[in-house]
Amino acid sequence: MDFIRFSITRPVTILVGVIFILLFGLVSFGYLPYQLSPNVETPTITVTTIWTGASPYEIERDIIEEQEKVLKGLPNLDIMTSTSSNNSGTISLRFKVGTDIEDALLRVSNKLNEVRSYPENVDKPILNATGAEASPVIYAVLRPLPGNPRHIYTYRAFFENEIRQHLERVEGVADVVVYGGIEPEMHVVLNPERLAAYGVTIS
Repeated sequence: MDFIRFSITRPVTILVGVIFILLFGLVSFGYLPYQLSPNVETPTITVTTIWTGASPYEIERDIIEEQEKVLKGLPNLDIMTSTSSNNSGTISLRFKVGTDIEDALLRVSNKLNEVRSYPENVDKPILNATGAEASPVIYAVLRPLPGNPRHIYTYRAFFENEIRQHLERVEGVADVVVYGGIEPEMHVVLNPERLAAYGVTIS
């Protein structure tokens, strides 16, 4: 049957067919699942190594390059960038979408163990699953109650020991960064005259 001839001779039938197709299309469209801004998270791991007193060139030569040699073979690794500065070096590892971040963390840790040796006084590399370019999603400010004479800077140790662990346990929290406050210190003041009187050395 010639479809063109049928369309010309039976315009009402064609019009009814088009209306039914549009109707079913609109009904089906209403049941389609859709999301205007899908959640696509790129797994990113940051490796930070502290070497107090080292220059960016020394960190690049003795730490970053050695770590990059072993990390470049990671599966599903998409982009690897590094930054060297005074006292520290950072490697940012961006993996393909869908990569299990826990599995990637384990693989990165195992690869870092393959680095043959580090210079003296180099701290153990710190792994962070948030990424160096991640922006905080929540800012919380700790303030003393009215009438409390203690300065808020003295509460850093309290926050680290009593509060931080509870925030880190919240589902979805990758890291907690603390700004401000002072670390507790203990000062030992020696009296040279009394030490000499008792015949005791500083050691």
